[in-house]
Amino acid sequence: MRNRSGKAVWWVLLALVVVLGGGFALLRSGILDDAGAPEGAKKPEPPPITVEADPTPSFEPGALKALVEKNLPDGMEKTVNAYIRWLAANAKRIRDFKDYSMTLVKTERIDGKTWPTEKAAVKVRNQPFSVYMSFSEPKGLKGQEVIYVDGKNDGRIVGHTGGILSLVGTLRILPTSARAMQGNRHPVTELGISHMVEEAVRNVPGDLKRGKTEFEYKFGEKKLGKTCTLFIIRRKEVDPEGKDPKFHSDYMYFDDETNLPIFYQLYEWPEKKGDPPVLVEEYAHEDIKIDNGFTDLDFDEKNPKYHY
Repeated sequence: MRNRSGKAVWWVLLALVVVLGGGFALLRSGILDDAGAPEGAKKPEPPPITVEADPTPSFEPGALKALVEKNLPDGMEKTVNAYIRWLAANAKRIRDFKDYSMTLVKTERIDGKTWPTEKAAVKVRNQPFSVYMSFSEPKGLKGQEVIYVDGKNDGRIVGHTGGILSLVGTLRILPTSARAMQGNRHPVTELGISHMVEEAVRNVPGDLKRGKTEFEYKFGEKKLGKTCTLFIIRRKEVDPEGKDPKFHSDYMYFDDETNLPIFYQLYEWPEKKGDPPVLVEEYAHEDIKIDNGFTDLDFDEKNPKYHY
């Protein structure tokens, strides 16, 4: 019995050496550190929004459907312009939320590889922009937690992995570092429904101006158990100006009750003519709750409910 016990202890110690050794190797390489992590490739700042927001928007239940039905008899161009002005107002409205929580389910394709679908409980605070994420899927990410607060922690994500790898300890890495961006098309600084709406406000006017684009609205669409109004963009050809050469179409579903975007899909052009477009981004925003009264503790690794 003593010999077996000794072997068991030896194997536990060996596992600890392997796990911690991996963490120390990351420290030596500069990928994981407390200070001085390599910054990685920075994404350019998004252009400012130039669309004039609707000064008297309605966000009552069914507001988007009513806006489309009012303008559609005068043509799609007028309808899309009215939609963009409403969307700009919606972006401001979302920015004015003190905070919100949701369950985020995302699937992304990067460099020809579709990554496993991720599911996380998310808290977002708008001022200062703050994010907390706790992953439940896939199995390899279960237990992982991520915190980002604008203006704190030297601009770094504070996170840890789940399972036995949590023994490595807390990671402090920049949002655009190679490690943070692995398996992600966007950094954590762009997470949230406001960023999604603002990106649409920037892009749709260009699609309308260039002309080689089809727009479509669908009412009564069911998604995540909600009745939605769906806005579809289909590009007829690769943008000759080279602004969006990969994007073929995107679909944004607005919950008729809250007027918030709860489901989004982005497709790229197929590699071969005749093949269907390729899904590269899919985001579901489930169970959105507004103004929860989050405090600094909700975005602090010292929160006793967290597992740092």
